[in-house]
Amino acid sequence: LRSLRGVKPIFNRRNLGYATACNLGMAAGRGQYIILMNSDLLATPGWLPPLLKTLRAPEVAVVGPRLVSPDGFLVGVGVVGTNERPVIRGWGEPDRPDLYNEPIECLSVCGACLGLKRELLPELGYFDEHYFHYFEETDYCYNARWHGYKVVYTPESKLIHFVNGSCRNRRRLNQYYIRSKAYFDQKWKRRFSAKQF
Repeated sequence: LRSLRGVKPIFNRRNLGYATACNLGMAAGRGQYIILMNSDLLATPGWLPPLLKTLRAPEVAVVGPRLVSPDGFLVGVGVVGTNERPVIRGWGEPDRPDLYNEPIECLSVCGACLGLKRELLPELGYFDEHYFHYFEETDYCYNARWHGYKVVYTPESKLIHFVNGSCRNRRRLNQYYIRSKAYFDQKWKRRFSAKQF
């Protein structure tokens, strides 16, 4: 990575968690837009321009692409529903061109690949580092919406996601999920009752 022009790798001595690692990268960067990507992604040709085009809209704070498993099933096309009852759209459905092919405003999008705006960091802040794994992106998306911005799924951008490719320990993943979900619920429950957003 060091040999790539314009790339500044950041190596952590230990696993600091997704939120902290992303925050270190966001703080070190200087670009107008921030693209956060998991290590278990494979980009397809032309994936980036649609994300950037969507991010240029002043009301959009977060954008997510269409995520497809290596065997051709959808694993990320946005979360819809209500704050109290979110619905993960399309999980496990075949990746067909007639499914989920329109941009849509969402509650949240998958954190495997997110587009953000640097200019909004002073207002929205960075990822909440109480999360080690899971719900970091959900929290950030909810925070963006709480502040009046939109979170948008952009199907023209497509990446292949090897789900949980960066951590194969199922027991540990389950523990992270339970801990993060409890923290997320505790943090946002009062806000849900105070204001619909």
